[in-house]
Amino acid sequence: MKVRIMHAAMRHIILARTAEEKWNEAWGKPISQEDLVATNQVFSLEFFKGMEYLGETLNADQQKAWFHTWKTIGKIMGVEDRLISKDVNEAWTLQHTVYAHLFKDKTIAGIPLTSALVDTLHHFHLPQRLILLIMRRMLADEQFPDCFERMLKPTFGDQYPELFEQHESEEDKQKHKALLDSHFHTHLREYYHKMKEIRPNYQTEKPKISLLEKILFFLLRLFGKGKKQVHLIDIQLERLHKNLHIEGTDNPVDELEEDVILDSMSALGGIMVGILSFHFRKGKDSGFRIPDNLKDNWALKG
Repeated sequence: MKVRIMHAAMRHIILARTAEEKWNEAWGKPISQEDLVATNQVFSLEFFKGMEYLGETLNADQQKAWFHTWKTIGKIMGVEDRLISKDVNEAWTLQHTVYAHLFKDKTIAGIPLTSALVDTLHHFHLPQRLILLIMRRMLADEQFPDCFERMLKPTFGDQYPELFEQHESEEDKQKHKALLDSHFHTHLREYYHKMKEIRPNYQTEKPKISLLEKILFFLLRLFGKGKKQVHLIDIQLERLHKNLHIEGTDNPVDELEEDVILDSMSALGGIMVGILSFHFRKGKDSGFRIPDNLKDNWALKG
């Protein structure tokens, strides 16, 4: 509902324009149904691809359940019933139909959007080249193999030419992949040490408890009954430690295997969620929480 309110506000601004910026009624009314359904299905269909790229392929039942959830959200957001697909296969047909004509257009909006996304990810303390290496992998779409190059080369091609190299022979492709994997390894190790260093910056305030409660919690932990709270960031940092070091030691590994790279990318996602949790915690009027005053103003109860 918050997103629908945002759309309504943008619609009002667009339709209120005058003179040369006036909206062309021949285009229909903003925001278009095509944009709504395609964006909605990105959160289901492209999620399946993302999980597969990370080595965690969802089975048919899991995909069906996740798709049903986002199909329901689509209805709430205003996607017309005629565009609500009955199943995942039908949804992919619709999605590829939309993509087929969108990707024929010149890449204009995508260039500043992806550049802004790279800048935004700096808030998670990721090195720029590591961000681009992850994007290169996650944009490896068979139907549109030039996505990464079209959207990111205009901004970052001169700075990181090796990321955009094209090779014909399989041997050269494998050598190039090995080079990029070594870059990934180097920057991942840097990121791990950086996050270990700044981890104290992400601490939740401990609730004040009485002396009696402190004694009780101490006794519970002493007898193995109490559970120590571990933050998601710490869990993922431990995961990265295992990937970057020889098992059971602090000695670094020489290179990362493919499955370890995928697992490390997943761990990076976990760290991002952990960092976000400090900004979207209970009591803050941000994120997907609708502030109370907004509920009152827009009569969103029920």
